[in-house]
Amino acid sequence: MPNVAIVWDFDGTLTRKDSTTLVAEFLQDSKRAGDEFWDEIKSLRGDKNLPRWEHVLASDAPIWMYALSRLAFKKRVPLNGEFLSKFIAPSIKLYDGALTLLRKIKLLKEMKLYKRSGILHGRDDEDEIVVRDCQRLVLFEDHAVNKRLAAEEYWAPFANIVYIGDGPTDVPALSLVRSNGGTGIAVYDPAASAAKVNKRLEEMRLDRRADLITAADCSEDGELARYLTACCERIRLRYRAEQSV
Repeated sequence: MPNVAIVWDFDGTLTRKDSTTLVAEFLQDSKRAGDEFWDEIKSLRGDKNLPRWEHVLASDAPIWMYALSRLAFKKRVPLNGEFLSKFIAPSIKLYDGALTLLRKIKLLKEMKLYKRSGILHGRDDEDEIVVRDCQRLVLFEDHAVNKRLAAEEYWAPFANIVYIGDGPTDVPALSLVRSNGGTGIAVYDPAASAAKVNKRLEEMRLDRRADLITAADCSEDGELARYLTACCERIRLRYRAEQSV
């Protein structure tokens, strides 16, 4: 029986403020520490004198991860699950309606149409991580997470994957999913100015990196909720058609 996987990036996709900034602020005990941290990353990248710097590229991840680990080392703070769960997770604020939207999508599997098709079954232990308690943290410490699998071993085939991200750092994941028949969605902060949104997502739009670019509006009748529901329905109809051949 095929599963449907709706995969969410976290920082900037389900939240307005990224968790890395929250960690930097906590370690430095200052609300200004977040900006100072990213200024340091900007300097390490060699573009400190450039007038604008809107986002962190995926290729910058080793830089800010190293800088954050050095900052934690100086403070004698281990960046482990216990620390993140106790001190950072309580400060994370999801977009309004995010939990409701996640639960709504999960409940599609209870509809007769999906039960009859045998899809959207999910695994309750994983659903609990995302739906029942978004403050819970998942750490990929097992090297097996990078193990190559045969297509028949995938929990969900690529055609049944919907990936939601918020910007340039999600391009690799969006490209992987879409190039293999899945669906990619890019979201942006609905409170951000049009100029900032256009600058951040212009390249993604021009390069057609996503099937939909929309506001991170998690309301029940918002475009994001309607599109996700439509994606699930499209997968169900495709599966039904395949079964009837």
